[in-house]
Amino acid sequence: MNSDLKWILSSPPIMNTPRDVISFAELYGQTGSKILDRTENPVTSPPKRLGIYYENLVESLIKNRSEPIDYKRNIQVKRGKITLGEFDFIGSNETSSFHLECAIKFYLRVGPGDQLSDYIGPGKKDRLDIKWKRLLDHQLPLSTTMEGISTCREHDVLSPQQILLLQGYLFHPFKEGVPENMAQEINPNHLNGWWLKQSDIELLGEDLEFAQMHKPYWLTPNISQAMRIEELKERIQDLNFPILITRGKFRNNEWQEHDRGFIVPDAWPAETKKATLLSQDSLNTAS
Repeated sequence: MNSDLKWILSSPPIMNTPRDVISFAELYGQTGSKILDRTENPVTSPPKRLGIYYENLVESLIKNRSEPIDYKRNIQVKRGKITLGEFDFIGSNETSSFHLECAIKFYLRVGPGDQLSDYIGPGKKDRLDIKWKRLLDHQLPLSTTMEGISTCREHDVLSPQQILLLQGYLFHPFKEGVPENMAQEINPNHLNGWWLKQSDIELLGEDLEFAQMHKPYWLTPNISQAMRIEELKERIQDLNFPILITRGKFRNNEWQEHDRGFIVPDAWPAETKKATLLSQDSLNTAS
């Protein structure tokens, strides 16, 4: 789906790029229009897990660079029989080598926003501060460890440059919008949306139409039908988990998104602060 490939190339990262780490745009090294014309469609049978779908898209872009690059994906790094971690991508060409970590994330702000811990996944199993710390302290530095260096050499990748691609959305309370004083690590130009509780749905108004976004199509809307506010109210009567909604209108048979956000059950996000112990799975996939 070229719209999702284009989204990756044109969307800003959630976080400011750390020092000594380069952006995916620098690896990619070109504008999107030419490569999108020839990039193969990687989503004929898309996986349901958003994180895997996103990695497939990233791989498709790497594979179709104008300058060919030899790369490997999901390479485990071990110490004996113990797995220390996994490279999302490593690769090299005649002039350089790279180690790329990528992730797609959707977080809802449940506090003032000046702390990364204020941003949690809709399933409450993921938190931005924990994901960011793991990226900086474990996933990216893995290629500088003794075991990581050895693994890279096995694949003819020498002294790789660290690359980070962390994209997605931050969703802010509907009545508040984007806060003035966000955590300094957050990119002020991040893509943003809203979230509100089921009982506040009237705030969405009646001027626009609505459609639910289903995984893995959380990047760009894959919408064929929309509903009015009254139908949406009926759909969410028994809501027990946050759902992602795109709000907009059809123009010339194409969905034009105005904005997007999560509608959450009234009891959400109970016991948010206790949801700090994440499994390896939840760290590496989108909520």
